[in-house]
Amino acid sequence: MTLAQQFPWFGTLQLRGETAARDVQVALAELAAAQLDTVAAVKRAYCNLYASLRTEEILTENRKILEDFRGIARERLKTGGTQQDVIRAEVLMSELDREFANNKQGVTAARSSLARQLHVSPETEFRTLPELSLAGVPTQFERLYQLAIAARPELQGRLAAIARDEKAVELARKRFYPNITLGLSYMDMEKTNATTPKTASGFPNVGLFVAFNLPVYRDKYRAGVCEALERTRADAKLYEAQRDETSSEIQELMLQARTQQNVLSLLHDSILPRTKASFDLAKSDYAKSNVDYATVQSALREVLQVHLQIIQVEAELGKAIASLERAVGSEINEHPPAPASTSNPVPSFTPPPSPAAGPFQAAPDAVGPPPVAPGSPVRVNAVRRG
Repeated sequence: MTLAQQFPWFGTLQLRGETAARDVQVALAELAAAQLDTVAAVKRAYCNLYASLRTEEILTENRKILEDFRGIARERLKTGGTQQDVIRAEVLMSELDREFANNKQGVTAARSSLARQLHVSPETEFRTLPELSLAGVPTQFERLYQLAIAARPELQGRLAAIARDEKAVELARKRFYPNITLGLSYMDMEKTNATTPKTASGFPNVGLFVAFNLPVYRDKYRAGVCEALERTRADAKLYEAQRDETSSEIQELMLQARTQQNVLSLLHDSILPRTKASFDLAKSDYAKSNVDYATVQSALREVLQVHLQIIQVEAELGKAIASLERAVGSEINEHPPAPASTSNPVPSFTPPPSPAAGPFQAAPDAVGPPPVAPGSPVRVNAVRRG
């Protein structure tokens, strides 16, 4: 019977533990990214539901206005009005009923989408607040970008992967050193069935032994170190690509949100008051028999279209802000980024040098191909939290 235990070279187990800890950080970053995706999806589904419910309310209000006009048109029949005005009012009411039916389908789809994100029954009667809570769109790109560098989980995961690969390089270098094995052996000796029973003592044999392996395959170990180095450089490039993608995404979403905000201000401050004034004037003139019903109907359509456009733009602005928060990795309206500071540390990452010769490794020009020379340093700018 033999019992043996192998002991890796000094520091190997610690490096394995540190590498595993970095793997956990990468996994936690992926979890945080999935959580942010869910939050953004819920916010976008809520904005769609808000737009559908507000559209339903606007269509209902406009139908009541048409019912009032139909009553006025019927009253005017007694004083010389035409039946054509009544028919036009009824036609427009039928069109609103058709739009109401189409919007009802949109409400059902929006509720189903929100229920799917919340993992509840699709028949849940979700309601929304009377108004969307829309704050101002940030205008300073650099502040949002620095916040994304510090908060976006994809970037933090990439940094954790780079740190993990650095430990993997050190771990690959440990393979140049031998592993020590300590063991205990036991052999039971009996005179029965012994080859030489007269000389057999019958005492068991107990032995201790120490063994170690010789890492003589230098080219293989050198290649493993080079592979770890290249993986580190590849993760650094992926971090840079993710950082550039974040920058482009933030710029695009900021432009989209500002455009929606400007359109919303234009609709609220300029177009809607004018269309309402035109409709009120046409309504007053129609009551005095100064204009026909076609003029009133056209003015009413304009007011309806402006109201619907406002609702749609509000929903699109809400979804743009939700996407912008997802790109940054933080709720920018509830937790705005702090003013930019020049004292924030910006660490740099430089790939480690090529593998050095171990105790059982010959010089590079003696055995095997020369090690891969380190490339130009890859700088990774990151603002760490805390």
